[in-house]
Amino acid sequence: MNITMIAGTFYLIFLFCGVGYRGTSLLTAMIVILYVGLAGGGIPIQRAGYGSVLVLIAVLAGRPSSLLNSLCFAFFAILIGNPESLWNVGFQLSFLCVLSLILILPLFTRLTFWTLSLGSSLAVLCGTFPVVLYYFNIFSPVSVFANIVAIPLCDAALFVALFSILFHPVPFLNLALVRLASGLVGILLSWVRLLSTWRWGYWFLERPPLARLFAYYAALALLLFFYRRIFRGKRIVMVGLACLCLGLSVSFVTEGRARSFEVTFLASGRNQLAHARFQNGDDWLVNAGRSFPSDQGEWLIAPYLRCRGVQRLEGIWLTDHSGKHVGGLASVLRDFPVRHLIYPDLSAGSPEFYKVLRKLGRRAKRFQFGDSLSMDFENLSLIAQSDKGGATLIESGPWRILLIPRWDAAIFFELLEGKDDKEIHAVYLPPSGQGIPDDFYAWIDKVKPLLVVLPESQPDILASLALRGIPWFDLKTTGAMNFKRKGSRLEIVAFLKGPLGFYTFV
Repeated sequence: MNITMIAGTFYLIFLFCGVGYRGTSLLTAMIVILYVGLAGGGIPIQRAGYGSVLVLIAVLAGRPSSLLNSLCFAFFAILIGNPESLWNVGFQLSFLCVLSLILILPLFTRLTFWTLSLGSSLAVLCGTFPVVLYYFNIFSPVSVFANIVAIPLCDAALFVALFSILFHPVPFLNLALVRLASGLVGILLSWVRLLSTWRWGYWFLERPPLARLFAYYAALALLLFFYRRIFRGKRIVMVGLACLCLGLSVSFVTEGRARSFEVTFLASGRNQLAHARFQNGDDWLVNAGRSFPSDQGEWLIAPYLRCRGVQRLEGIWLTDHSGKHVGGLASVLRDFPVRHLIYPDLSAGSPEFYKVLRKLGRRAKRFQFGDSLSMDFENLSLIAQSDKGGATLIESGPWRILLIPRWDAAIFFELLEGKDDKEIHAVYLPPSGQGIPDDFYAWIDKVKPLLVVLPESQPDILASLALRGIPWFDLKTTGAMNFKRKGSRLEIVAFLKGPLGFYTFV
């Protein structure tokens, strides 16, 4: 848009001054090249710059210009300079946007000045939404309505700002143009900010498979190819391809998630964060992270949940009231609808935590030792508790995963004295820095879990685990760890290390 505005304005000015078509084209091409350098030379600017220069060269040579040829020229010119740009998401989306305007926009017939923004937005959405969904896990239909107002406002602001530069020597006119451009930008930002608060306007979905992306673009390419061809049975072929494109488009946003049990331990430093997805489709978050020095609710939990296609949380389960586990609550509650907040019956708590409880009202429920939540054949249970926190057991059929939030002697004493003699398949231990109670070693000898997960490597713990032959992983090395149930198997995958193996229940 900037390149079009700059090139078009100077082209008209030079023609108005009587320079002539060829002289005007040469001068405008030089200005475009200068502007590309001043603007930083990003991929979208390079694409527009190469395309504009090629169109201006066509005028110099007396040849008709072709938008598609200029786009292809810019495509290969950028790749010759930097072949790795092909894998840059900005490069892909920039060319897809313009290609969509060139090829798809003509399909929307009878466009007027007032419907051009709507048609342009629909064309770009059709051409780019699978790629946006693949890279960013977001589908944003509200952009179509946003652009109806945003594009004319942006055009007007750029046009007025350009003339404020040209009329810089004129005191009152320059100031009036600057304020008008600023006012238009302010209205534009207010409009975008308003639409960004509409929950129905954007959906976070799981990444689609590459095969579906290729199928969609293949069907769209065939539709565009046959659109300009004349042959017998064209209407049937076009209707069939249009239905195929529509069906694939709907499948991107409506395909249901696989209903399988899985638990993910997030690599969140010295605190415990976990996400549990049960077979009934409920998503539960265990703890909400800290708020200082970084807000993990905003910078860790929200991006992760969006990447997993989570639209809402059935609940948040807190293991204690400490700041490292409740600090991110406000951010999570702001970004996701939460049906329940379950917290242990403890005396201590920060003012911010009690403020959240008052806000949630009846959605916040206090749990104590022995209480459990049932999701059909799966459970979340508080199986041990002290005055500082509680141990949480996540169960799905035979599989049992335990989270222990702190090195508290009372917690390990209750675990040791408990009558639960079932196998523990994975236990998530707290970070180092606190004294390890003697009951921990007695409990490890009694339970002998199949796997121990640590936030970081802890030499004193590792030595005792090695002595007992218990395997372990630390999240600082593996990244987030995912335990997923597939039939009789519990598969383990690490974010940084990939598949780590699986357990089979016999």
